[in-house]
Amino acid sequence: DEWVCPPAELVAQGAAVVVNYLGRYGGAFLDGRLNLQGFKLKAFPPDVFNFETDFAPLKPHALLAVSVASNKLAELPERISDLSRTLEELDVEHNELEALPQGLRALTRLRSLTLSRNYLATFPSQITACSSLEHLKLTGNALVKIEPQVGNLTSLQTLEVDLDKITQPPMEVNVQGCAAMVRYLAQIHAALKTLHLHVPSLGLVAFPPELIHTMAHPCLQAAKLISVSLTCNKLETIPACMSALTSVQRLDLSRNHLTRISVTLGAMLALRLLDLSGNLIEELPSTIGNLRNLNVLKIGGNRLSSLPPFTAQLDQLKELSVEGNLLQ
Repeated sequence: DEWVCPPAELVAQGAAVVVNYLGRYGGAFLDGRLNLQGFKLKAFPPDVFNFETDFAPLKPHALLAVSVASNKLAELPERISDLSRTLEELDVEHNELEALPQGLRALTRLRSLTLSRNYLATFPSQITACSSLEHLKLTGNALVKIEPQVGNLTSLQTLEVDLDKITQPPMEVNVQGCAAMVRYLAQIHAALKTLHLHVPSLGLVAFPPELIHTMAHPCLQAAKLISVSLTCNKLETIPACMSALTSVQRLDLSRNHLTRISVTLGAMLALRLLDLSGNLIEELPSTIGNLRNLNVLKIGGNRLSSLPPFTAQLDQLKELSVEGNLLQ
């Protein structure tokens, strides 16, 4: 163990602790799993990098897993990228991390990453480059949002977060588990690139917060959306903020729980297709008559008692579906 240099805070804890520390490296030499939990370490041990490089030809196992949980680490070194060739598991639970290094992006073989009980207040985007990730644990931090880029992690099986704190994705998605969360995030991420939003059958009770565009919370990509499909969810109202989506040409809100439609829908002047079928709507606002580019209007399967008079104003209308209402 001459190549291992115990840090000063370890030496101060006495000979027994030092011997234990050195023994952990000896065990990792045999099975490739280095467990340095609970040593009150203040910095990531540089010996880990020596272990992987200087002695690689001698070890029966590559360094597959490293745990530095329950220490006092305030940061991880950029050199963490030096472990990219073999590292599959990294456990940094219960430390004092406020951010992650860019070097984490190099860990493309990483399958498990545990960051629970740290001081992370914003989601570290570096994680989304770990393309092999299967298990991600983030509980016990100050996170309120999970970035849509997590949807790129197609192998992700476990995503542990504090459900009572996370607002994005919304609670109704989070309670369905990891698969639903990843699916939602993937669809939001795709929408920001393709400008086509398609989030069906996820139990949404409100418009995706990541795509709300207001003066206070601008989302320029959302403002450029071309189509929006939120069919087969549980929406009860259309938020007024949707009027900012002035580029949307196709809006599908069919098979939800809509009871009323906001008058601001009439500001979406680019609309060519509007599908409100299969809801609980009793009346439509007259402002829909402003949608002069509308080609298709589907309002069947609602509770309308009469044909809205504004339909006469829609001179570009080619298809009007009203079946399944209470028309007199």
